[in-house]
Amino acid sequence: MIDRIQISVVIPARNRAKTLPACLDSVVRQTYPAAEVIVVDDGSTDETEQIVREHPDPRIRYTQFKTSHGAQAARNRGVELAKSEWIAFQDSDDTWLPEKLAVQVETLARHNFDKRVVIHGDGIRQDEQSGAEELIQAPLTTGDCYHQLLLQAGPMFQSLLVPRWAILEAGGLDDDCPSYQEWDTAIRLSRICRFVHVREPLFIWKWHAGETISKDFVRDLRGFDYVIRQHREEILAAHGHRAWRRLKIGNIARALSARHWDEAEAMMAEEPAHRSVSLARVFAKRQFFPPKGRQLLYLMAT
Repeated sequence: MIDRIQISVVIPARNRAKTLPACLDSVVRQTYPAAEVIVVDDGSTDETEQIVREHPDPRIRYTQFKTSHGAQAARNRGVELAKSEWIAFQDSDDTWLPEKLAVQVETLARHNFDKRVVIHGDGIRQDEQSGAEELIQAPLTTGDCYHQLLLQAGPMFQSLLVPRWAILEAGGLDDDCPSYQEWDTAIRLSRICRFVHVREPLFIWKWHAGETISKDFVRDLRGFDYVIRQHREEILAAHGHRAWRRLKIGNIARALSARHWDEAEAMMAEEPAHRSVSLARVFAKRQFFPPKGRQLLYLMAT
């Protein structure tokens, strides 16, 4: 029998009264029990508090922000309050598979419970309306993967099992990151930890109708740009200008293809060194002509 470790589960929640019961049940019914489950209410205006407080499992703890501070701030609060040496994150609208923690602890045991190891895995995307399921395989992210993570996202929060000290050593999670929060967090952790990727699904990501609406895509663009700007010097030092340019231009091209002209222009304006021929080629090849196309072409040419 493997030695037992203590795990605190941190769940940020905002207006998730409808999804929290299933989420909490999936966490407290794990075959390897968590020591505590910390729900951080991020300024909810629905019955989130009531749902959490009425849950019968005594391991569940509730704390709240009176006004919304964002999911990252809520996760940081949970980490601060946690009593265990290991942290597992869960999203309030998703569920874990029953042996999620057991699989991760068994994997950790094979690595001698090394406190410089992060365990993560794959997931299942479940369509909220149809119930159809699809395997989500994150890019293989294992070992010393700092250089890899500077160029691409890796683990999802729902699958992470992380030593608490490493989160604190990394300076916590970035409260200002608008999206791609897992990517930014993984980069921070990879500076000081090795990763182990369990190649099997550990959670179910509930895919909700409306997640692809324009405002979420804009947040996606801004989040990607935020992460690469935050780690710009690291990317340049590890991979050079060409890799940086691919990341930057790729995101601008996504904005252009979706006809988010203002977002594309803002991203080009903040990086004068990359108002390059490459950008003009991307623009011309795909024949994107925004209302102020002449100004945008001039911007790229200067």
